[in-house]
Amino acid sequence: MRLYLLPHQDDEFALLKSISDDVFADRDFALLYLTDGAYGGSVSEIRNRESLTVLESVGVSAEQVHFIGLDYRLQDGSLHSQFKLAWQTILTFTESHSCIDSVYMPAWEGGHQDHDAAHILGLCIAEKYSCLAESRQIALYHGQGLPWVFYKVLSPLVPNGKTINTRIPWAQRLQFLRLFLCYRSQLKTWLGLYPFVFINMIFHGMESVQPVSFKRIYQSPHHGKLLYESRGHCLEQDFRAHVQKFLRENHLLLDEDI
Repeated sequence: MRLYLLPHQDDEFALLKSISDDVFADRDFALLYLTDGAYGGSVSEIRNRESLTVLESVGVSAEQVHFIGLDYRLQDGSLHSQFKLAWQTILTFTESHSCIDSVYMPAWEGGHQDHDAAHILGLCIAEKYSCLAESRQIALYHGQGLPWVFYKVLSPLVPNGKTINTRIPWAQRLQFLRLFLCYRSQLKTWLGLYPFVFINMIFHGMESVQPVSFKRIYQSPHHGKLLYESRGHCLEQDFRAHVQKFLRENHLLLDEDI
């Protein structure tokens, strides 16, 4: 089974090509949403319906989608401070399903603290099921080289490794662009994301994933202040303290400190 670990409802937007290909290939897979998606007044049930609408449009069945973050009250924006519960929750799912053969996760990029937390959890699951080599990360957004709170969307960071590109046919590109309009409850967020996603889809037309590695998380995602710090959501040193505690508790820490 391939596992898609997604922090929030709508993060699937970056992986719709892989998800669609899995549907076409009749591959066994599941999507796990790791937080309740209720940050800033958002309503979880509305966001759930929006993501289900998008996923069902590309052939995903409701039985393949699991809102474990809502079920276990994992708060949007605070996944890094809930590592233990999130880990136990994911294990509860994986241990009751078929063997995990790959994990797809948000990239290690410093854009959103929940994205980076999901990356840590994805690495640990991939390590547990011996599928690190088959697992992949995908860039969502980050602020490398940009001032204040500006960001880049779907822009892989070079230190994360070789980019593996899959061409998205024109019919799918147009389908995805229409589907992205379904995230109506996240209008404010998507006013910032959609122009970049549109440009990427029209002029690049690729889904770009990268390999994953534990060694990479011992480095800052990029030089300079991280986007989640610039936005005042979390300090990198505090995030790293939570990561270090979690990895040590689960005997996954390498020789050097995070």
